[in-house]
Amino acid sequence: MSTASFKPESLAREQAERPHAPRRALETNLTSLMLALETLDECIWIWNCPTDELLVTSRWRTTLGYAEGELGSRLQDLMELLHPDDRPALREGMDAHLAGHTPRFEREVRLRRKDGQWSWQLSRARVIARDEQGHPVRVVGTNVEITASKRNEERMRALLSALPDLIFRQHRDGTYLDFIVNKPDELVISPQSLIGTNIRQLPMEPSLINKIVLHLERAIDQGTLEVFEYQLPVGGRLQHYESRIIRSAPDEAVCIIRNITERKLAEERLHQQEEELRRHRDHLEELVQSRTETLLQTTRELEERQVQLIQAEKLASLGQMAAGVAHEISSPVGYVLSNLATLAQYVSTITPLLEQQKEQWKSTNVGDILEDLPVVIEESLEGARRIKEIVQSLRMFAREDSGELQLAQLNTELESTLRVVWNELKYKCTVERDFGELPMLLCHPNQLAQVFTNLLVNAAQSIEKQGVIRIRTRHEGNEVVVSISDTGKGMEPETRAKLFTPFFTTKPRGQGTGLGLSVSQSIISRHHGRIEVDSTLGQGTTFRVYLPVAEI
Repeated sequence: MSTASFKPESLAREQAERPHAPRRALETNLTSLMLALETLDECIWIWNCPTDELLVTSRWRTTLGYAEGELGSRLQDLMELLHPDDRPALREGMDAHLAGHTPRFEREVRLRRKDGQWSWQLSRARVIARDEQGHPVRVVGTNVEITASKRNEERMRALLSALPDLIFRQHRDGTYLDFIVNKPDELVISPQSLIGTNIRQLPMEPSLINKIVLHLERAIDQGTLEVFEYQLPVGGRLQHYESRIIRSAPDEAVCIIRNITERKLAEERLHQQEEELRRHRDHLEELVQSRTETLLQTTRELEERQVQLIQAEKLASLGQMAAGVAHEISSPVGYVLSNLATLAQYVSTITPLLEQQKEQWKSTNVGDILEDLPVVIEESLEGARRIKEIVQSLRMFAREDSGELQLAQLNTELESTLRVVWNELKYKCTVERDFGELPMLLCHPNQLAQVFTNLLVNAAQSIEKQGVIRIRTRHEGNEVVVSISDTGKGMEPETRAKLFTPFFTTKPRGQGTGLGLSVSQSIISRHHGRIEVDSTLGQGTTFRVYLPVAEI
């Protein structure tokens, strides 16, 4: 609505020209009222219907950017400022109110500013006086600048229009009050007939309608955010929807509905893929389990064969040492047998004498017999003890490993091994012992004895004439170190590189299996240790065995 600014002076002139006192009194009251309304932020206007005169506060003029005197003072002047698209609705609404069909008039309209821009105004009006025939005489109205809020609303609508959701505003009874729908084909009724329609009038299953109304009432009554899913056939296809309802007014709620069909299909595909993966995983687990069992079985068989190989190597070592062991035993056996024969003669001689009188003893050589008898017996006992030690060492060396770890003293094991291989060493080697104080080891003693046997025999065989074998033991940090050095012929680098290769040997054909050092390295590895070798051609070789100390 446009108008000229209200001026008290112009009203005074009008009052002087009007002949009737009641009218002057009314105009005086209006003047006072308009002066008071000048202090408000709203644009206030009074329309005299019979004369089409329009009184306005200056706020209206300044809001639109016009100077004093640039706006007319008639309602027709206002109509010229209206946006062409808003004129029919304004006339229709105003005519309905003037005719008494509506209690008040209210419209959002656009008025042209002086700079040519459009100003959104919320215009409200009401008839405050009618004549005796009921015709409107005077209308009072207000205009409020709402351009900023309309722009915000437009931005919000633009934002909402970019969303794929269906947005509804509903009364608690299920009546649709407003909506924003970017895909009308997802509605079960036409958009034009939606506002004012109750949800129970929609062509949907009653159970679904009851479910939606239940969540709608709960959101309004309890102020909760209601989230639920449902299915609905739309356009000949079953669609999946997610609905979110939240209270927006005492008896209203906003419902945001999103089509989640693609998401559901993706979830179903994902579920199928996960099920397929699960089947593949189960199949793979079965294969892994089967192959693991096969591998374990193969490992057990390899371990058994390795034990057999170690035992075979022991027996091979025993075969190599058989002649020497036989010689070692034959010497003590020889003088034990000789002494026992002499002892038997002495006994046969003494026995008849014991039956005779003491005087008859003087005629025999009883004194010499009694003198030789302790010596013969002592030599026989010493020979028997040596045979026993050799046999015990052979038994310890040859017996199969129990498979269980045992606590052992490495110096003791080395002494036992030396007794077994002594015949291989004594004719051309001097053995020097340098045994340090060692802790107990958790190990397989028989297997370590096999390692020491191999190293000692190899050391002796590398010495061609006369030499020295040095055995040194030390406790270094968390390890026990056993060094076996010889002054033999040593090795070239190429030979040393192949030393632990199975079946590699430098001995003549038929004198070695080529497994001794390979088996020794395997045994030390199983004890979580390591074996190292230093060798210089013509100077000798040193093997060092490192074994972890047992935690007792």
